[in-house]
Amino acid sequence: MKTKSLLILLTICFIQTENLFSQTWSAVGTGMNNRVSALAVYNTDLYAGGMFTTAGSNSALYIAKWNGTAWSSVGSGMGNNVNTLAVYNGDLYAGGEFTSAGGNPAWYIAKWNGTTWSSVLGGMDFPVKALAVYNGELYAGGDFTTVNGSNIYYIAKWNGTSWTAVGGGMNAYVSSLGVYNGELYAGGNFSNAGGIPAYNIAKWNGTSWSSVGSVAWTGAPPVYAFENFNSELITGGDFYSSNYISKWNGSAWSNLSTGMNNTVRALTVYNSELYAGGNFSTAGGTNANKIAKWDGTTWSAIGTGMTGTAIPSVYALVVYNSDLYVGGDFTTAGGVTANEIAKWNSGTTGIIDKANNNSLNIFPNPFSTQTVLQTDNLFKDATLTVYNSFGQAVKQINNVSGQTVILSRDNLSSGLYFVRLTQDSEVLTTEKIIITD
Repeated sequence: MKTKSLLILLTICFIQTENLFSQTWSAVGTGMNNRVSALAVYNTDLYAGGMFTTAGSNSALYIAKWNGTAWSSVGSGMGNNVNTLAVYNGDLYAGGEFTSAGGNPAWYIAKWNGTTWSSVLGGMDFPVKALAVYNGELYAGGDFTTVNGSNIYYIAKWNGTSWTAVGGGMNAYVSSLGVYNGELYAGGNFSNAGGIPAYNIAKWNGTSWSSVGSVAWTGAPPVYAFENFNSELITGGDFYSSNYISKWNGSAWSNLSTGMNNTVRALTVYNSELYAGGNFSTAGGTNANKIAKWDGTTWSAIGTGMTGTAIPSVYALVVYNSDLYVGGDFTTAGGVTANEIAKWNSGTTGIIDKANNNSLNIFPNPFSTQTVLQTDNLFKDATLTVYNSFGQAVKQINNVSGQTVILSRDNLSSGLYFVRLTQDSEVLTTEKIIITD
């Protein structure tokens, strides 16, 4: 009786999930009138910073917040562009090209406590490009060479009370910051960190700087983005010698397939996949218009991506209320009008886009221990991925060859799942499976 009830329930889920997992882009209100450069979640709202002066048709000087329904200003805003946002010690910090926040002096960095803006102890002499929290302190990187009147070169740390140097700093600007394996990573256009050679990327262990493997990037090498994915540090930037994106496993650098054909500016993880945004039009050799996702093996497009403006690009990515929000320079997303910001709906991994030419026979189904998956055609080096009902990848079998695959339950709980067979970035077929107790 228990098994019969479960089957009835899961049959209903089949119908519901067909609608639940439709992949769509949508606008975020009426958006902005200029570039969105940074996104962050603070106190249950989504904050956007950039070059805009209106958000949702309301005045919002260079920063605005979205409550899931409408845009509103953040105090009286800033005096100029916002480049980066981060949450630290209960406040939202903004770095950029401004010298005022909320109508008061604030030199290139300011903090918002949910009600008012305030300066951060004297600030910097030139713009802040990146912010990150590491070991209980807020790190800022940018173009500056003095902080609160002291000589501090291109990177500084804030403990909530005072600014201090980070080793000897860099010899040129820092454009990105990230944390990986207990260390702070800095990327930019420098060739020296703390007095040692470190080309465009370096790491800080809380005491000293060191280089990050043998980096020989060429092109316009600044690093713009860091993200942790599958226990590796993903790095995006302008370095065309590594196809604009690379990964570091703690000891060596390697590529993500053939990478992109232009700059990567933003990275984040959503639904267990890595998303990258930038100026590119291909990812892994596949057409991907300014945004793409990586499942650990292959790149794929996100709908038809972004278009509009003279040079459309994605600058910021963040997950908010189970949706992926994308900010940048564009006027459409997936063919939908979306001014400078758009959202990609939750649970979307392409798992119900079934290819009719390649059927997948599954027996038994439902099953409790293991099942056999058999294809009509002969495949070589394909990938079989299992997704749960939220669209999250929970199991993957690589190098599938022949026509038969045995899928074991392992540690999967009972319920509804989807299995997808892909080869060379192409979805061959997708089917539903049920696991019972």
